[in-house]
Amino acid sequence: MAPEVIRDEGGSISWRKADIWSLGCTTLEMTTGKAPWCQFDNPVTIMYHIACQDTSLPEYPHPASVEVMMLVTMMVVVLIAAYVLSYSSIALFL
Repeated sequence: MAPEVIRDEGGSISWRKADIWSLGCTTLEMTTGKAPWCQFDNPVTIMYHIACQDTSLPEYPHPASVEVMMLVTMMVVVLIAAYVLSYSSIALFL
């Protein structure tokens, strides 16, 4: 869960940030084979550390494979397209 969501900051911008956060966590887990913050055994502890930012972000392996970079690029393009389409469809009703 993204820090903005845990802290209940609300607003459409925080949900966009949460989408990017989720994408980063997913690709990190796919790349390393381990969940981010797997050193903690309790989900509530993980959420606390994320929300309070009293722990550093997990290291992303370097260099990332070509396949992972292509996946991330395609996912970002899809996210951008979804936001553009949702805004254009809202504008039709205004």
